Amino acid sequence: CNTTIMPCMYPVLKAVFGWAEVQEPEYKTSLADLKKHIKVLVNALKGKTWLVGDSMTIADVVVAAALIMPF
Repeated sequence: CNTTIMPCMYPVLKAVFGWAEVQEPEYKTSLADLKKHIKVLVNALKGKTWLVGDSMTIADVVVAAALIMPF
């Protein structure tokens, strides 16, 4: 999560919330990458409640914490 979703999420958040100026090419690339990573996550969760096993693990907590802001 910290090496895939987070790096492309920051430019999107900066632009959407007005935290900093983000150049349009960087925004578009980051948004496209973020969508790809979220699709992978959604596909990994199909038919499942938790990322790993049958109960909540630290993996679920880390991903949820990372996705609170953009979603």
